[in-house]
Order: sequence, then C-alpha cells, then structure tokens
Amino acid sequence: MLKYVTLALIMGSVFMGWTWAALAVASIAVVTASVFYLLCFNLIAGLKESSLTDDFSVAELGSLRVVQLATLAFMWMTGFHIAAVFILPWVAIMTLTDVMSLSVRWGWVEIEPSDSDE
Repeated sequence: MLKYVTLALIMGSVFMGWTWAALAVASIAVVTASVFYLLCFNLIAGLKESSLTDDFSVAELGSLRVVQLATLAFMWMTGFHIAAVFILPWVAIMTLTDVMSLSVRWGWVEIEPSDSDE
C-alpha cells in the first residue's frame, strides 16, 4: 500500500507540480529506512532473529524494488541529497537480500539449518 502512495506522490510532484509531494516522499522514505535500520540494529544486537524465505511473489518483489529505486532517484533529482544518501544503504541491502532470497528460491543456493547445540 505504501508503495502506491509513494508512486502517487512522485507522479503528482512530476506531472501536477505539487511542491509538497517531494517533501512527503522524502519523509516516507526516511521513516521507512529508519525503521529498517532499527531492525538491523536489533538483529546485530541479537534481540531479534531473521530468516530467509522462498514464499514470496517475484512480481511484488520486483515492483517494490522499482519503486524504491524510483524514490531514490526522485529524491536525488529534487534536491533531497541528504535524504537520498540516508536511504541508499537501505535500498542496497534490500536489493542484495532479494537477490539472496531469489537464489534460495530458484535453487542456486541451499541453506541448511545449523546445529546450535555444538
């Protein structure tokens, strides 16, 4: 749902000239990236666990990455350079995670559970 709101705001800013839409897009992207960075901190600190899954829609995954890359490019072109640099690691990490998930789903990479008793 959020990707459609972001896309609508980008289109409104580009085609309709809504000046407030660029700030709204930057705000949504920065808040979303901040939540992601908080999750990463919790994973690194050992407060949360994460796992890869192969139960996802490839089309949904691809459309989400396209919207995130469009948001990044839009923010750079509209002058929100600091916000664009802030969300760049989020987009890069999510893209690499998607590549890993697709590799697992298509059988290029196998993940076996580790024995945590040892």
